[in-house]
Amino acid sequence: MSDDKTTRIWRRYKAGEAPAGAHLATLDDLFLTTVPTIGVNVDGKPEVWALAQVIEHAHTRTIYSVSWSSSNMLATCGADDAIVVYAADAQGNFQVACKRDKAHGSDVNCVAWSPADAGLLASAGDDTFVKLWHL
Repeated sequence: MSDDKTTRIWRRYKAGEAPAGAHLATLDDLFLTTVPTIGVNVDGKPEVWALAQVIEHAHTRTIYSVSWSSSNMLATCGADDAIVVYAADAQGNFQVACKRDKAHGSDVNCVAWSPADAGLLASAGDDTFVKLWHL
């Protein structure tokens, strides 16, 4: 969830590729800082995460859900009743590809890409509907 209406894209680096100024991360760092942080992966090995991009102004209220597709697209939804789909440009930065205002009758709570069809997105809203979107 993002009360500040932004989507933050973090990039993971392998050991030894840490950007300058990396420091040991706290849980708050993952949400509040723009400084590269060092975390530990599930195998107990350190890895570095750095904020790569902040996407602003796509939503007008709180963002509730983010989903990453196998075709390198993102979808977000939230309290503004909207679904936004982003595509990566040539530099790897995400730009708004399309936006559906009033995608549901009220808050859109969740979006999820199909693992079997990269262009199929499901959404669920407070209006009690699950909708399928083919992009």
